[in-house]
Amino acid sequence: MKYLSIGLLLVLAGCSSPSVTHYYQLPVVEQSEITSSTKVSLANMKTFYIEPINVASYLNGQGIVMQISDVQLLMARQHLWLEPLDKQVQRQLRDRLQNALPDFYALLYAKTDSVKVQVHLERFHGLENGYAVVAGRYSINAQQSSYSFNYEVALQNDGYSALVNALSKGIDNLSADIAKRINSI
Repeated sequence: MKYLSIGLLLVLAGCSSPSVTHYYQLPVVEQSEITSSTKVSLANMKTFYIEPINVASYLNGQGIVMQISDVQLLMARQHLWLEPLDKQVQRQLRDRLQNALPDFYALLYAKTDSVKVQVHLERFHGLENGYAVVAGRYSINAQQSSYSFNYEVALQNDGYSALVNALSKGIDNLSADIAKRINSI
């Protein structure tokens, strides 16, 4: 009887479903098409480069972060970024700025005469009140002054997918601000 109980427990333990890990990435940005007339004038276009994003150390983990109080943050164990956050944000900003700045061309590597954008991402997580926060500082061409940003975007639904979409809208806001600054140079 004792062995039957242990065997039954082992069978039941084997049947319980393992926890499922979900992976997320920021939504792909649709690129404006480069026409043949634009290709001819690429040599004459101004360029910009998004430097590697400096991310707060607590955001360097793979888990999506949720702030549950003024002082407590939790990193998800089963809701993970598909790739490092700094790489995703760099690509997102590059693609969004390419669409927002038709007189500029995005580079994958900096040139000496390129407009260079540096971003320090200090907050990029969910809030307990149903918002996503995207906050930090950025500078253009290593200017002495930097510009702070702090966007809180309401989640449209519950869940991590809604959080990732709201964080993406925060990147939309940041790219619009950076585009205005670059246009005023």
